[in-house]
Amino acid sequence: MEKSTPAKPADETQTDRDFEAAVKAFEVGDYNAATTRFHDAMQLAPEDIVMPFAYTQALFASGQYQNAAEALREALLKSSPEQEGMFYPRGLYSDESVLNKQIEQLAEVVRQNPVDALLRLLLGYQLLGTGKLDESAGQLENARLNSHTSQAAALLIDVLEKNRKGRTGS
Repeated sequence: MEKSTPAKPADETQTDRDFEAAVKAFEVGDYNAATTRFHDAMQLAPEDIVMPFAYTQALFASGQYQNAAEALREALLKSSPEQEGMFYPRGLYSDESVLNKQIEQLAEVVRQNPVDALLRLLLGYQLLGTGKLDESAGQLENARLNSHTSQAAALLIDVLEKNRKGRTGS
């Protein structure tokens, strides 16, 4: 019997360092630094399917709602949620109440700008990620009516419906 040596972990890449720095910045609430580092990591690893969602979350957390919504739309159009699943970077938050407060702030902005489909797409995604399916559905249905956001909203609505079926077991 031969003893096999365990595979050595791959050398840390600049992408890994940027991602780790972004996560650390996010954890301490430096969302602008997190945004920059997630963006840098995303540029170095354009095929990564998780990075765009983390980048979106950093933009959202920093209050850059339009940029976050556009990044989310692009990430959804490049991904295959039905095959790869959906990514919600809730793990970036050590305290979920911070996320909930950020969602409330976005909801207020949406109430002030009810015709902004991008904002509704972003809010629907955030609500979906926190399990508020009924609230999410209303936002996403509205976003689906806009030609710019319709395809991304439809993808999220499909995920939402699968979540509902999973909850009811049907």
